[in-house]
Amino acid sequence: MSLTFGERLREVRKHFKLTQAEFANIFGLSSSYMSNMETGKENPSEMFILFLATKFNIDENWLRSGEGSMSGNWDFTDEGMINKYNGMKLLFESAFKKYTGDSLEAYLDAYYAFVSLLSASHLKDPEIVAEYLKVANAIIDNIEKFIVNTDDLRLFKSKKQNYEMLLYYKVRSDELLELITNSLKDAANIYLRHHKIKLEL
Repeated sequence: MSLTFGERLREVRKHFKLTQAEFANIFGLSSSYMSNMETGKENPSEMFILFLATKFNIDENWLRSGEGSMSGNWDFTDEGMINKYNGMKLLFESAFKKYTGDSLEAYLDAYYAFVSLLSASHLKDPEIVAEYLKVANAIIDNIEKFIVNTDDLRLFKSKKQNYEMLLYYKVRSDELLELITNSLKDAANIYLRHHKIKLEL
């Protein structure tokens, strides 16, 4: 008998030895919301599924249907990472084909900004580049969590709002905004040190 999505979600969490609170925190969600997804009381958004598959290198088809295996092929070598990149490139190209006009222009501008952020221009030392890329990843990761946190807030569909959940959402959003701001400062400080400018944000 095939597992439900919630059961597959729980299997992923347990595979990585995470509590519900730790797992939920990765996605900017509450542990109670994650619990509801695992028990089938809440359905995942499309964004959540894509984020989960990409973040943990999970086979997306298995995640959606239960067919195949969770990992497909766990490969964290350079070649494996390139294969993962190629998979994400397909997602980009698929989304690219959906847009036209202003939406297409905005999509390409956002992609250009993303590539520019990761280019680490003018940084040559491999250790400094690695430090910068970790900070850049933290910026992107927390922005994604911030959006997922909002996208999966389905309280507004109900006439009676859950104010406890709204409060959690507000607190979590403030935490993520602070993390994003601090990571932006960290990135700028790396460049300031690189250029030997005696200033720290």
